Amino acid sequence: MKVHCEIIVNRLCDMLYENGSLEIKEAIAYSLIFMNKHSPNKVTEALMSWQPTKISLELECLLKDFVREKPFHAWKMIVSRVQNNY
Repeated sequence: MKVHCEIIVNRLCDMLYENGSLEIKEAIAYSLIFMNKHSPNKVTEALMSWQPTKISLELECLLKDFVREKPFHAWKMIVSRVQNNY
């Protein structure tokens, strides 16, 4: 099952960077957040590098909750790791 979840997360991350409507990309972001426990580093990196022009209020609330789930020191390490990858 874990392998299948990894495949799904990888495909969702790929789809996030493909051309598509904002609604589809928001749905992908929703899905990634809910799949976070299967591949947290990949999901966090994908969401941090995604740069939408605008997002819905629902997604904004979900992203705020996603960020609040982790303590500050964890985000400090995550951000430095993502910066080193780019």
